[in-house]
Amino acid sequence: MAGGWNRKPLELHRQAGTYRADRHGAVDAPAPAAVDDAPIAKPRWLSGGAGVVWAELAPIAQSLGTLQPSDVTAFGGLCELEATRQAVSAQKDAQGFDLASDEGRRTLRAERATAAALRPFLALFALEPVARARMVAPRPANKAPSRWAGVLP
Repeated sequence: MAGGWNRKPLELHRQAGTYRADRHGAVDAPAPAAVDDAPIAKPRWLSGGAGVVWAELAPIAQSLGTLQPSDVTAFGGLCELEATRQAVSAQKDAQGFDLASDEGRRTLRAERATAAALRPFLALFALEPVARARMVAPRPANKAPSRWAGVLP
């Protein structure tokens, strides 16, 4: 038995962009296809800004396999929060904006609170680096049985 870390599956290397054929070997089988490769329809109840965020983030989350049709409500919440964060952040670019004023402090508090509420959603859909590193690739279905299978009664 060799010591050390368990190897990261090739699928995770491909998703993270760290796959190297010279180090990890040739890929025997193609990457497993997602359950449904068709784009997931944007819900009608999203605001205009959230719709823009959906168009930007949904293809990324779907390619990672973290956005499924059953996740539309939660992903819509992520899009609404991100649109709110962008709108609040845009207030800082307004003419005459002063961070020292009461309005400036309220804007910063709102931006901070929205960003804090957004972070768990980003982690849920693996849209932040730490969450992507924790992803677990599905085991291949055609994996050979263990050499120890059937030894014990």
